[in-house]
Amino acid sequence: MNDIKELQKKWRAEAVIVLFHRSAVPRTIASQLTKFSIATPVLFFHLFLLMATPVIVGVGAITAALVGRHLMRSGIIGKRAADQWVKGGFKAKMDRKEAIAVLGLKDGITLRNKLKDAHRHIMLANHPDRGGSPYMASKINEAKDLLDKTDGKPR
Repeated sequence: MNDIKELQKKWRAEAVIVLFHRSAVPRTIASQLTKFSIATPVLFFHLFLLMATPVIVGVGAITAALVGRHLMRSGIIGKRAADQWVKGGFKAKMDRKEAIAVLGLKDGITLRNKLKDAHRHIMLANHPDRGGSPYMASKINEAKDLLDKTDGKPR
């Protein structure tokens, strides 16, 4: 009876050493693990989890990327930058709505008070002497002039 137990113990030790040797675990650890015959299935399960973890993480990352791509393409997450801008260019004759949009203002009671500051800030950024476009500068000035006239109080 003792001979059979010794053979089983030896066979377990050799199987564990071969298994751990193939998985790049040092033999000293494998020989230590074979001492606990009751814990061997638990140790094999833990070893399986250690080897499977990178695969699980990789599959999870790929799944997250694919779901994110689908949500972005369907428009649920994030709007495209081009959709936020007004379609088309300037109109041939500027109207009040376009003038307010050019200066970045909101139509309301405070429009008259904010007109001068908005014009100054936008012209500082788009002045032709500072590398801005002469066409944009003319449109900004046209918007300011139009709003000055339509508000009835020239500045």
